[in-house]
Amino acid sequence: MSLAAAGEAAAKSFSLPQASVAIAVEPDGSLSVEEHITFAFDGSFSGAYRDIPLRQGEAIQDVFVAEEGARYSPGASAELGSSGSPGTFGTAQIEGGLRIVWHYGAFSEVRTFTVGYRLVGVAVAYDDVVDVNLKVWGDEWEQSLGQLTAVLLLPTSATGPSYRVWGHPVSVRGDVTRTAQQVELRAVRVPSHQFVELRVVFPRSVLSSTEGTQVRHEEALDRIVAEERADAASYERDQEKIRNALDHLPLTILVLLAAALLPALCVLAATYWFFGRERKLGYDREYEQEPPSELEPALVPPLLRQSSAVGSFEFTATLFDLIRKGRYEAEQVTTDRSVWAGLRHEEIADLELSKANGDDEVSAVEGPVTKVIDAILATGPERLSNFRERIEEDRAANSTRFKAFKAAVADAVRDRRWFASDGLKLMLGAGLPFAVAGALMLWTGVERFESFAPRWGDVLLIAFGVCLLVNAAVLLIAGRNVALWRRRRPGAAAPPPPSRRRSAGKPSVAISPTSHGSTSPRRLPSSSGSAYSSTGSPSGSLNACSREPICTCPRSCTTRARSTGSARAATWGRGPPRSGSATSAPGSEALWLPRRAARGDSAAVSPAAVEAEGAAVAEAPGRAIRPVEDGLCSTRTSRILGGRAQGSRQSPGKQAVQTLCA
Repeated sequence: MSLAAAGEAAAKSFSLPQASVAIAVEPDGSLSVEEHITFAFDGSFSGAYRDIPLRQGEAIQDVFVAEEGARYSPGASAELGSSGSPGTFGTAQIEGGLRIVWHYGAFSEVRTFTVGYRLVGVAVAYDDVVDVNLKVWGDEWEQSLGQLTAVLLLPTSATGPSYRVWGHPVSVRGDVTRTAQQVELRAVRVPSHQFVELRVVFPRSVLSSTEGTQVRHEEALDRIVAEERADAASYERDQEKIRNALDHLPLTILVLLAAALLPALCVLAATYWFFGRERKLGYDREYEQEPPSELEPALVPPLLRQSSAVGSFEFTATLFDLIRKGRYEAEQVTTDRSVWAGLRHEEIADLELSKANGDDEVSAVEGPVTKVIDAILATGPERLSNFRERIEEDRAANSTRFKAFKAAVADAVRDRRWFASDGLKLMLGAGLPFAVAGALMLWTGVERFESFAPRWGDVLLIAFGVCLLVNAAVLLIAGRNVALWRRRRPGAAAPPPPSRRRSAGKPSVAISPTSHGSTSPRRLPSSSGSAYSSTGSPSGSLNACSREPICTCPRSCTTRARSTGSARAATWGRGPPRSGSATSAPGSEALWLPRRAARGDSAAVSPAAVEAEGAAVAEAPGRAIRPVEDGLCSTRTSRILGGRAQGSRQSPGKQAVQTLCA
């Protein structure tokens, strides 16, 4: 049963402080009902309606509407939202019941309306008892009810075991009392969309006839009592389970944690084991004597991270790779910088970049970088410390170029098909059902939950719905770690064929100090000639490791070479070669030596001595020993650090180029 006030403005509202229902059982078994419903209006209202549902075999008669004892006139419109004269009402048949609409005028006041009618066929007359099961308050109400009172009057007095009363549901706060001829139900704080039901069973002899009832020939008292006892026992079982869970709270929490984490952890473990774990490649080298491929610097971090996302580090690495290739020239300079609000000045190591004469073709990854740098150097050489300000001068264009750089890297990674992402399908296949099932269970449990008398089933729906959502959240968060579900393909770890390596005779650009303390670009000696073995380090991958501030080796470099016969050689691995490796084969007697610190090493060999040594080795017959340039570091530049020029030392944390030792 429902009733709603028909208003004219969205800003208006009403509440239901109280309602009372009087039910009189007539001698023939029909029910005369009068509902007294009190409204507290906030704003202007002009109409209300009441829907009375009817089941098969039930009928409604003698409908009226009254207020303070004065009855409304029938015949008015029964359409929702229609207007009519105050004090009138109308009725209309609707699917499954009857609609009553009445018209009035109210403005921010409290009004009580009486809706009366006679129900036929609601009471069921069995051979032994009469069963009156009536909803005295419907679940269609969108407003909560403050207080409800329902009174049922019998035609005559009833006693004995056949006279029983119940109130439903147990989740509503209230009670039921009875006397010989009257039953009273009281309820408080009835929630919205919550029905209240009164069930009364009394001897059939109380009625003088059964014309207003549905007659069924069976003994029903025992069945009705069993139904009510089963309902009460179900409620008690639910309460006992809830109390038991609260009494053993640590165990309950442990079970919930297991339900919230174990399924997701099992999915993650299976995903990593079958789709994320790197396969063994049979690689037996402990030390690398040369970079395994000519991969562009911007693509190395995505390969290691298994993600195509790049940032400023990859951009900077590409810039220094372009310097190495000779597209730009770099000269060491010092820049004066004020600190402590101008109270102190210090000189920091810096680089001055300028465009070289060469204009070789660049790759798709290098293209956006060259556009940014060419725009900065269009007016002449520029110091690296000023690049940030120069880039911000044309923020919009450079932002577009940087996005193009990231897109080019992503395209290059995708085209190489380095990664197999089959594990993501398993995580999505498990995470989506977890999320959907958890949301449905949680929503259902919350909708059905009764705070006054919670049911165990509703508690389980809410608890395990939350657990499933936690599982989905764990999978979502863990999915950000691509190493769990993504694996490098075997081809990504293998070095490229020799045809893809850069020509061994191509010179590279390095930065070295001049005799008068400044620096200028120089060319490293060509790696062509019999002095270099076929497995030697590719040209252009080394840079002079000087003791000047421009080149800082955080690790020690190989500083001297030992000789066997007339040749001197050293490898640039981080430790002694493994037994049976290429460096220990007969005829290739390169020996591993611990690296010395680059700074302050008075025994460091000059570049000229290195070139002379290379020529001497080239003349050694029968030797395929690769001479390693004394004090060489790789040009894999990691980032721009700060530094202060102090003779032959450099303070960390300032602006200088950090070059990692190979």
